[in-house]
Amino acid sequence: MTKPRKKYKPKHVNPVSWKVAVMGQCLLTEDDQANFAAPVKLAVDNAAKGCASKPDWQAIFDVINMIDTFSTMPKVMENATDYARGIQNVIERLLNRQKATGSTSLYSHELADLRGLVDLWCEVLTVVTMAEYLQCQEKTHVRIVQALRCKTGAIVVEAP
Repeated sequence: MTKPRKKYKPKHVNPVSWKVAVMGQCLLTEDDQANFAAPVKLAVDNAAKGCASKPDWQAIFDVINMIDTFSTMPKVMENATDYARGIQNVIERLLNRQKATGSTSLYSHELADLRGLVDLWCEVLTVVTMAEYLQCQEKTHVRIVQALRCKTGAIVVEAP
């Protein structure tokens, strides 16, 4: 004796799925740009005051890593890898100096570099779509996880 076939039940189709697809192809709104830029702006302001915390430095490094990933996306930007490495080196020296001396002050060129980073980030946010931003965020996360697992080629810097 054979089992009776199950009754066909069509899967539910999201009637607004087209809106999600269209949203991904649109440039970031001004509100999105402000929301994505706010943490790094606040972090640089706190660093300028000498009261940057670990989450502030994390926000700065997140932006540097995102810029580094965006530099591999030719529609967004090109040749920013050297810039990202340079700013990482500046911050690494700054944090090592802060650990060694206990002083949280920044040199004027360090502050100028951090403010330049914020300006570049705000400029990048004006030309990316939501889909590109989310794709970059995912690629960056995967790259960081791989670097931390393999511990090759990655320099882990801890804020004082």
